[in-house]
Amino acid sequence: ILNGEIRSIPKGGADSKLSVKYSTLPYPVETSYTVLDTDYDNYSVVWSCSGLGLFNTQNAWVMTRERNPSVSTLQMAYAVLDKYKIGRTFFVKTDQTDCQIAEPADNAVDK
Repeated sequence: ILNGEIRSIPKGGADSKLSVKYSTLPYPVETSYTVLDTDYDNYSVVWSCSGLGLFNTQNAWVMTRERNPSVSTLQMAYAVLDKYKIGRTFFVKTDQTDCQIAEPADNAVDK
């Protein structure tokens, strides 16, 4: 588990950008994330680009509320990846069969 601080990055009123500063790594690392699209109920597509000296690393995630999302949910998320020309070749589905569902925290926004 990584600990860190999250903050929104205001830019022209867009609410889709956030920054996370990870404090538990050998040295503090701050990474920005952009929510490319979400329907707020089923999926979100998140993208990140981090500078590494002369290079950068780009990552994308398709996150769904359901462990086994419907084909239509995945098609909506894949359409976002296609729109931004993000290839799906190296995407890996996370095996969640042994994951326990955590109870929402008392201060959770979406209880």
